[in-house]
Amino acid sequence: MKTKQPRTKKPDPSQGLTPPQKDTLNRIRARCGENSACEVLYLGILDMKADCAAYMKQARPREGKNASGPGLGKSPAPSSPGSGPRIVRRETEQVSEKHVDGDQVAFPSGAVRSADAEGTRYDLITPIGLRRVAETCAEGAVKYSPFNWEKGMPVADLLNHAIRHTFAYLEGDRSEDHLAHAAWNMLAAIHSEEKWPELNKDSLRSRGCTPPAHPARVSPPSGDALPLASK
Repeated sequence: MKTKQPRTKKPDPSQGLTPPQKDTLNRIRARCGENSACEVLYLGILDMKADCAAYMKQARPREGKNASGPGLGKSPAPSSPGSGPRIVRRETEQVSEKHVDGDQVAFPSGAVRSADAEGTRYDLITPIGLRRVAETCAEGAVKYSPFNWEKGMPVADLLNHAIRHTFAYLEGDRSEDHLAHAAWNMLAAIHSEEKWPELNKDSLRSRGCTPPAHPARVSPPSGDALPLASK
């Protein structure tokens, strides 16, 4: 005759939780049942939050110091809100934070490099916008030749086209990618401002909205007559 083994009572996972956390757990149990997937997920999230808090508490003394040493290692296990079912989490020994000290950047892994790229964040440029500007470049390369625009275009002309495309978009015109065309002209205007000052000295206003002293003359397209001035 088999004797029944005494059943060991499982510890309540709600032990160690704050009153608001216990209230949330009880509502989850009322809706999904005890030891449900919802409960496992919620308790796992609490564990991860506790891990992060413990890690940040340990990492704070390193702020402002030279981070060229090895990583901090694994964070200590926080006090668990319970010993019930848990989500298995991957431990990590490194974080992505870096420390800039003068002309040098130090990473938690111990690697160091120069800080000459900290003032230019190419990684923050929108890839979606950049893709559409690149598509506009492809259109222009086919229509005019790849480097036609680098023969020189003044800022005023490029801004005029950028504004035209902007207002075409605002008017509801979707016949072409007006936003990408406007962005291309703005980028080309920046290029022109830096590379071709001789093209812009007689076509842009100066401080105080003062028009140029010797504005460049504009010839009408061949075959087109100038409109008569109204009297």
